[in-house]
Amino acid sequence: MMQGKWVVSPFLREDGMGSYRRLSTPDEILNAALAKERQARQFYAGLAEQCQIEMVRELLEKLKDEENKHVKMVEDMLMDLRLGRSPL
Repeated sequence: MMQGKWVVSPFLREDGMGSYRRLSTPDEILNAALAKERQARQFYAGLAEQCQIEMVRELLEKLKDEENKHVKMVEDMLMDLRLGRSPL
């Protein structure tokens, strides 16, 4: 994944101190995925709120709704993991 001029692995997480560490457990990976899905959902929701072109606003709402599905899917996977079931 590209961020600016740096290549950042999707399996790395910023530690809050400017460094990255490897995500190594299913719980860490799913929690990182959940955070990204929520971030994407908020991104589309914010754009939709500001958009004044109906067709584009509807597209952004659809994208937000898709992210809602992803959030639910990852939350379900985390619940399965916590209950000792396979999240797949």
